[in-house]
Formats: sequence, C-alpha cells, structure tokens
Amino acid sequence: MPRKRGRRRSSGRSHTALVLLSFSVSYMKCLLREGHYSQRLSSSPPIFLAAIMQHLIAKVLELAGNEAQNSGQRRITPELVGMAVQHNALLSSSFGMTTITLVAPAQHQLLNHTWVLSHGSPAPGWAFHRLSGARPAH
Repeated sequence: MPRKRGRRRSSGRSHTALVLLSFSVSYMKCLLREGHYSQRLSSSPPIFLAAIMQHLIAKVLELAGNEAQNSGQRRITPELVGMAVQHNALLSSSFGMTTITLVAPAQHQLLNHTWVLSHGSPAPGWAFHRLSGARPAH
C-alpha cells in the first residue's frame, strides 16, 4: 500500500519536552534564523545550542552556589556569579572581559590610592607620592 504524503501528525509535545531540555529549542531556532548565520538550518543545531546553554548555566549556578555557601550567604547574587566565573580558569578564559554584574571587579591595591606628582621632581623623573589611602568618589 502506498504511503500517504503530507504532514505527519505531531505528538502534542514541544520539541524542548521531547529532548528533555529546560531551554526552549524553538527560541534557539528563532535566534539562529534571525542571526542569518546560514541560508539553511537543520533541526539539530537549535537542540545542540539549547543543550550547551543549559549545561553552561547549570555549571555557573553550581559554582555560584558553592561561592555563596563558602561566604555564608543563602542566596545567589549577581556578585557571586561574577566571582564564580572569575575564580574558574576555564570560565574566566571563555568569558574574557565580560562584565556580569554592575559592580566593578576588584582592583589592584596600588590603584586604590590617590597619587600626586611631587613638586620638586623634574619632568623626566616623574616622582609620584601616595596622598591618601582611598580614592575620592566621583
């Protein structure tokens, strides 16, 4: 008996539910289509991208939870997420100079002081002296 052509019936479950992911596969597909990364798009890249995103977020939240537990806090804050990413070598190299929180990362101790040019030094030998222990607020 010849096979009928046409659209096959859906199972009533979303693609995300079928592959047991938390991140939306259809949203990833929409992002990939809107990005114009290629002319054609198969069904597997959105699933793969959603799985990678879910794994990466789970790892970051696990590390941030460990940071919260070590610092005695009960909630994960954006600062703890930033600290978790900075303290993990692989994540810090992957994120690079990405700012996760609105709080600036820790600065070097020498940058926390106000420095002034001493009056008696000639121009080629610029001698700087520490004026105070903290930088003034801008």
